[in-house]
Amino acid sequence: MTVLFLALLIAPPGVLARTFHLAPPPLGDDANPGSKALPWASFQKAASVLIAGDTVLVRGGVYAITSAIAARRFATSNAWITYEGWPGEQVIIDATNLYNSPAAFDIQNSAYTRLVNIGVGFSHDAAFRVYGANTHHIEIIDCSTYNTYGPGIRVQYANNVRLIGNEIVGANIMAMAPPGATASEPPHEAISVSSVDTFEIAFNRLHHNGKEAIDAKGTDRHGRIHHNAAWSNARQGLYVDAWHGLLEDVVFHHNVSWSNEWGFGISVEGADSAIRNLRFHHNLLYRNRASGVFFSIWGTNGPRNDLAIYNNTICKNGRSGHWAGPVGGIDMKSTNEVDVAIVNNLCAGNYAFELATFDDPSSNGLDRLAAQRISLDGNLSGWFRTNTYGSSPYGRVYALLGDNSVTGDPLVVNYSGDVYYLTSNSPAIDAGVNQPQYNDPDGSRSDIGALWYGAQDVPPDPLRITLPQPGVIRLEQHTVPGKTYQLMRSEDLQTWSPVGPAVQGDWAYIRTYATETNAARAFYRYEVRQ
Repeated sequence: MTVLFLALLIAPPGVLARTFHLAPPPLGDDANPGSKALPWASFQKAASVLIAGDTVLVRGGVYAITSAIAARRFATSNAWITYEGWPGEQVIIDATNLYNSPAAFDIQNSAYTRLVNIGVGFSHDAAFRVYGANTHHIEIIDCSTYNTYGPGIRVQYANNVRLIGNEIVGANIMAMAPPGATASEPPHEAISVSSVDTFEIAFNRLHHNGKEAIDAKGTDRHGRIHHNAAWSNARQGLYVDAWHGLLEDVVFHHNVSWSNEWGFGISVEGADSAIRNLRFHHNLLYRNRASGVFFSIWGTNGPRNDLAIYNNTICKNGRSGHWAGPVGGIDMKSTNEVDVAIVNNLCAGNYAFELATFDDPSSNGLDRLAAQRISLDGNLSGWFRTNTYGSSPYGRVYALLGDNSVTGDPLVVNYSGDVYYLTSNSPAIDAGVNQPQYNDPDGSRSDIGALWYGAQDVPPDPLRITLPQPGVIRLEQHTVPGKTYQLMRSEDLQTWSPVGPAVQGDWAYIRTYATETNAARAFYRYEVRQ
């Protein structure tokens, strides 16, 4: 048994300015005062009334709309406007009969607005949109979208935006195109964040979407994308793509991407655009149909500089006969990179190659990589493969090991079952580049891969605790296959009692609601059982 986290003291929640209530008809009616006994019926009514500090609590049910919900209010940092679904109930905004609108729930000219546990389905464009340079400090938390023509969540030109714990399913599908649509494909991506200053995308689940899952693009800057799970999407699970100028200071870490086309793509598609200061570390990419990490030549194939790809686990990517030609682990097709470090990655069982670049080691001794300051150091190539001879629309790559490489079976816990923890005799332990910035969390020399020896998660990560309602807590923890998670509660740190049933891990996160009767003093932890 392992204790992952001991929660901090849970203080009583703050006092809200006003609390209103919303429920579907016949109980709900917009002529009502919006009390719990006499709730409103529509989100549009709530949007027209709420001011700084107000919360509307939404009961479960279907809310059909024919006009967009337009949130247009400026609140303050200590008095947010909150739209929140009732804990444990499913709120569905049905946009089937909404046309000629960029989103079902549209947030513009707004600040300090938070959406929690709200679902949107059947939109003929985006489900949620956060838009405009005057729009800032917006949070979309624990919401869900399904069956949309456009993105599940689209953010453009705003700043200080957080997208946390959402589930996006069936975004970017042609079946939801509006009447008369002539485009050859749906617009944007499942979560599309474009030209946004300061953002966080975390703990989201994205699957069975018609294009890319998460795309940081345009001139994004100061972004952190972490602890997301993306699977069974038609294109890249994770993507970064510069347009209209410089995209900079974006970090992807501790994400899981599997059964997509590419695991992670790095592109500069736009003219006069570039990527600078990109970090991609401690991610798990496996069983994607094409390569795990792809430096693409799409669009204008513009410049990328100051990139670090380190401590990722990249396994079983690529397949025979793929339309892009030979595909595998780390795939550097583009020649337009400078100052790139590819360090401490565990690559094993990828189809055509584990690591490959545009530079041919047999003809020039890798002088092109050296001239562009591209280094490959301390990586593990499980079974070194050189099947890069097939034709590709994107050009040839050449397999190589790099400096201080490790080869052979990585000796993970269950390779066939995709459980990639290191066993005690793995050659990846303490074999990474011996520099402090790569050290394991315990301070020791870096292990190779995303899962350092002794890790319990991707990665070991604090339990996320929120207070959605007075007397209610929401707790979330990332999980992994092969382990069972039991939430425990204590008031004295000595006696612990289970809260709810145990949950099986699945590389994503678990969410538990609990009613807290003693708000003055309560502690929580997850026990992890083998």
